[in-house]
Amino acid sequence: MNSKNYNETLRYRCLNEFYPNPSEDVYLMMCGIEQCTPDKGVINRVRDGYHLHVILSGEGTIDVERVKKNLRAGQMFLIKPGERLMYYPSRENPWTYCWMAFNGAKAGEFILKAGFAQGVNSVDCHIDTGHFFKLCDKTLNVPELNYGLALKRWGFLLEFLGYAVESYEKDLSHGQRRDGQIIFQKEDYVRQS
Repeated sequence: MNSKNYNETLRYRCLNEFYPNPSEDVYLMMCGIEQCTPDKGVINRVRDGYHLHVILSGEGTIDVERVKKNLRAGQMFLIKPGERLMYYPSRENPWTYCWMAFNGAKAGEFILKAGFAQGVNSVDCHIDTGHFFKLCDKTLNVPELNYGLALKRWGFLLEFLGYAVESYEKDLSHGQRRDGQIIFQKEDYVRQS
């Protein structure tokens, strides 16, 4: 999906979930799609839950404990519960991203399976970012607070997380092959552990 298509259907809003959660394993807290302006940065504050962002177009920077990393379209970044992370768009080419915030007893497990080990806040996305955009858009289009639609939003969250895990699995499968077996680089073992 190119940036022109994103811009035609962008939502500058966020869905807050106040209805009882369908599952305590993982549940949606918020969801949004944002086309940032160069002056839009996020203040250094602690968040509840996990906030997984997928960069659809443009560029920006994340700053985790004074370590800055420049990111671009086709990458994902994560804010973990209780973590101080600042992020802001580039002045020349501000980013557009979609995101879902979630929590639950198994949320940390899902994040690990998506490649976000301890100390890892960004990963490359190895699938079409349009999948994530479509799920956020669908979620924003079912804002009514009833149990049936809460189940739909929960399903969209699970699919969003499924794509994140699939992306990481594709990354792992790109390891070098020798005698039909995948040979991973040293960084792959560190990230996996």
